[in-house]
Amino acid sequence: MQWKMSSSLAAIASLFLLLAGDLVVAQIDAPICTDKVLSWGWSFNSLVQNPCLIAAYMMSTCYGSVLTLNPLGVGNTHYAGPSREEDLEANPCWCNTVTYNLLSACSGCQGGRSLLWTQYHQNCTRILEPSTFSNPVPVGTRVPQWVLQDTSSSGIWSYSSAQLIGDTPEIFPGELINTPTTSTIRTTTSASLTIVPVPTSPSFTSSGSGLYKGAFAGLVVCGVTAIAAIFLSLFS
Repeated sequence: MQWKMSSSLAAIASLFLLLAGDLVVAQIDAPICTDKVLSWGWSFNSLVQNPCLIAAYMMSTCYGSVLTLNPLGVGNTHYAGPSREEDLEANPCWCNTVTYNLLSACSGCQGGRSLLWTQYHQNCTRILEPSTFSNPVPVGTRVPQWVLQDTSSSGIWSYSSAQLIGDTPEIFPGELINTPTTSTIRTTTSASLTIVPVPTSPSFTSSGSGLYKGAFAGLVVCGVTAIAAIFLSLFS
């Protein structure tokens, strides 16, 4: 018996395939704010997402849709900047004040502190101009205005300055955060990339160690695509 697919069923199947990516986008995990000394509610976006979760979403635009930001462990006071081993394609996501500000706030809201901007970007081969980010804001989050603070001038992220700037206006999914052009990308002046020792910090991980490379995301997409393909074949 030959099955015929109605136009409505075809539309549903097509939508199912298109939404596969959005299903993966939701696979983001980040620490909660545990600091009992300072108030951090002002740093949340209108979706009530803390700086850690926003940071994970933004970094997912370079590392694939699935990404986890580990909490600060015992003895760790901050998140370190990118290491020399970080993938080159991830450099734009690491080497900018937007990510630095988010990770600084994420450290602070867990009772940690900010790393100096110069220490954070010491291993970057390229540094984006202040208050810029390489990719559009991903689906699932919104970027508060305080994240655009130019901390390259002051040399360190400031709780009080960020609080004064506040949340609004936010940058929404699909919008660009002052995207840099080729002329606004500056290279580091160091002839060599020397690692200055800083306390070991947890970073973005997958399956307990390393950076997420979208392995789980691939499984989800493959699974969803396979189901959709079977659905289509039944009604073709």
